[in-house]
Amino acid sequence: MSQILTRRNALLNELVQVEGLTKHFPLEKGLIGGLFASEARFVHAVDDVTFSIQNGEIFSLVGETGCGKTTIARLILRAIDPTSGTVLFEGQDLFKASAEQMRRLRREMQIVFQNPYASLNPRWKVKDILAEPLDVHGMAKGDEKSRYVSELLETVGLEPAEQYLDRYPHEFSGGQRQRIVVARALALKPKFIVADEPVSALDVSIRAGILNLLRDLKQDLGLTYLFIAHDLSVVRYMSDRVAVMYLGKIVELASSEDLFSRPIHPYTGALMSAVPVPDPEAKRKKIRLMPDIPSPIDIPKGCRFHTRCPYSKKMCLDVEPELREVGKNHLVSCHCRDDPAIFSYT
Repeated sequence: MSQILTRRNALLNELVQVEGLTKHFPLEKGLIGGLFASEARFVHAVDDVTFSIQNGEIFSLVGETGCGKTTIARLILRAIDPTSGTVLFEGQDLFKASAEQMRRLRREMQIVFQNPYASLNPRWKVKDILAEPLDVHGMAKGDEKSRYVSELLETVGLEPAEQYLDRYPHEFSGGQRQRIVVARALALKPKFIVADEPVSALDVSIRAGILNLLRDLKQDLGLTYLFIAHDLSVVRYMSDRVAVMYLGKIVELASSEDLFSRPIHPYTGALMSAVPVPDPEAKRKKIRLMPDIPSPIDIPKGCRFHTRCPYSKKMCLDVEPELREVGKNHLVSCHCRDDPAIFSYT
């Protein structure tokens, strides 16, 4: 009975549940390809991904460009439809929700894009950009709307708001524009925010300000984040839990503390060994990967990482490893996960 109650409590605490999520994009056939191709071909962007995001946590996805991070974010927000799988938001299946149901749910789910300049209408003033979601959802009008827009700007550190309301996006710095994007994401009082590479387009000198803002907002407003990034130092600073992705699959999932103190999958170890350290004399095991990542159109048989893995063996070429628990809430997809001689990256 205690196990049943524990599982039930865990489910109640899960804001987002992703189960078997898959997205394959069909390739368009050219004239020659259409005449001679024997079967349809697909880009395997996301393959059978399962995880959950707890209320109030920052769950991060990390991996090389093209591994499927942003596609997962777009699927969770139902910006695109899946090939298969389910996404539950507070227990409701997003892919079965009607248009009216999705309209209500979108107030609870917002996104902060990578490039703040590209995600803001250059012809609109800031006050109009922040007022648009309020108009669409009928949340505020007149003086109330004006006051709320000013409060949004002050919430993200742009104060006094009167100095910013009548300016256009090109009149702001990159960091200020990203604060405006964050303010727009907060306008509908969401519970869940996708932060898709929110600082990668910013100067290093101002990244910390945006990251600290996101952390403070999480604490003050009770937000939950799906955080996507390449920079492992940023991921380590921001995350409660981290999922490492490779070619559309999660290969390792653990708490941030466990992952960075004891990485197990060789791909995770390779990512971490590539991060510069302040002490040039520090001894650290280096994992050198084969340079070319396989095409997501022609996924390797067996473990899809075996073509680059320095530890691959015959089983890796034929059998795809399952994502299994190797420690408390630490999941790894690797046939060699129990070999201590290999998996020691320090």
